[in-house]
Amino acid sequence: TARVVYWVAVTAGWLLPLVTLALFAIGVLLARRRSVAVLGLGVAIALSAAVLIALFSAGSIAVSVAADQLKVSPSALNVIYQTLTDPMQHTALVAAVLGVFIAILGWVLGDWSAARRLRTVVCGLNSSARHGLAERGLDTGGFGRWLGRHRILVRVVVVALAVVWLLLLRPLSFGDIVLVIIVALLATWMLELLQRRPEEATAAPVDELGHEPVPGAQ
Repeated sequence: TARVVYWVAVTAGWLLPLVTLALFAIGVLLARRRSVAVLGLGVAIALSAAVLIALFSAGSIAVSVAADQLKVSPSALNVIYQTLTDPMQHTALVAAVLGVFIAILGWVLGDWSAARRLRTVVCGLNSSARHGLAERGLDTGGFGRWLGRHRILVRVVVVALAVVWLLLLRPLSFGDIVLVIIVALLATWMLELLQRRPEEATAAPVDELGHEPVPGAQ
C-alpha cells in the first residue's frame, strides 16, 4: 500500500504541474485582455506560493507544540518535519520568484501608459541597433524578413522552449530560473536584431505590440 501511494504521489507530482500549466495557458488564450490575464496569473502564483511558505513556517511551530504534548523530543520531530517539507518549501520559493517574473511580464505587455512608454523606448533602441548593424553590412535577407513578419510566433516559440527547459531542470533552483530567463531574453533580443522591417525606413517605430508611440515618450 505504501509503495502504491508513493507511486501515485510521484506520478501526480509530475502530471499536476503540466495540467496546471495547460489550464493557465488556456485561460490566458481565452482572456479578452491577455496582458491582464498574464499579470493576474503571476500575482496568483506568487501569492499562493507565499501563503504556502507561511503555512510551512506555521507547521514548524505546530510541530514543536505537538512534540511537547506527545512527550517526544522537539528537535527530533523538527528534523523529521524539515526533511519532509524542505523540498516543498524550496519549490514554493521557486514558484514565488517565477510568479513575480510572470507578473512583471504581464505588466510590460499591458496597455498601461508606463508600459507603453517602456515598449516604445525598447522598440526605438532595437530599431536603431538594426539600422546600425545594417550600415555595417549585416544583411539577414529573407530570413530577417521572415523573422519580422512572424515576430509574435518567434517570441511564442522562445517562451515555449523556455518552459520546456524549466520542466526538464526540475527540481528547480533560483539559479536555474534566473539562467533560463536571461537566456530567453537574450535569445529574443538577438532574434529582434536579426529582423528586417521594411516599414522602419519610412515610418516611425511603434512599440513591440504594434501600439502607436505615446506622446512625450521620446
